[in-house]
Amino acid sequence: MPKILFRPGDVLATSDALRALEFNEVTPQCLLGRHMSGDWGELPARERKKNELRALTEDGHVVSRFRLSDGEIVLVTTNLSESGTLISQPGDDKHIAIFAEAWRHPSYALEPPGYPHYLVRIWPRRAAPYGLTAE
Repeated sequence: MPKILFRPGDVLATSDALRALEFNEVTPQCLLGRHMSGDWGELPARERKKNELRALTEDGHVVSRFRLSDGEIVLVTTNLSESGTLISQPGDDKHIAIFAEAWRHPSYALEPPGYPHYLVRIWPRRAAPYGLTAE
């Protein structure tokens, strides 16, 4: 079982990213598991080192960049300070701003803005994928 470096918190995905994953027969949980265990995908060495430092200090954002079999790129971004993860594609920036705003205010209703139209909840906070636990 891989070692988990951090908890993902609430996990959301953009509908475009989910369509790309489905087309390539990849589950969001597969990429999230890789991300949480320190497999950063196609990141340059400098960005990998930044991710490792942030994961150790549990501060800031860690980002993984995965290329799917058809060439599509999927990003997995965890805000370690706010306990939230977003699975998206490059170009989903406007929706990432909605995601960030939702976690800035701890008193949001049941779902962040944009849900369920563009952002899809993968699972709530404290849920560990496939029985994986943080050490």
